[in-house]
Amino acid sequence: MKLASGSAIRSRRAAYRQRHIGSIGLAQWSTRTAQLVPPIARQSLDDVARELRIHALGDLMCAAKTRAFRVRCWQLMRAEIMARADSQIKRMEREQGLM
Repeated sequence: MKLASGSAIRSRRAAYRQRHIGSIGLAQWSTRTAQLVPPIARQSLDDVARELRIHALGDLMCAAKTRAFRVRCWQLMRAEIMARADSQIKRMEREQGLM
């Protein structure tokens, strides 16, 4: 068996990290935590979990040390924001006095 050179190992590790940089497992955590948080004004469990994920991704994005991780956190956070329910958006607008 031939051992790989140090540069080959580093490049394989870098490729693995690049492929798996988007695997931030917040879905299960946010659902478990949402069950402990009291819902606000008939807010569904999914909406509470989504808001928890958005805040957690924002915190991760601000604390990220690499640009690639900041970009991935931003992409995931943007996807969560776009997936908000219409009732959630209307409730948030009402809270801000926009409706």
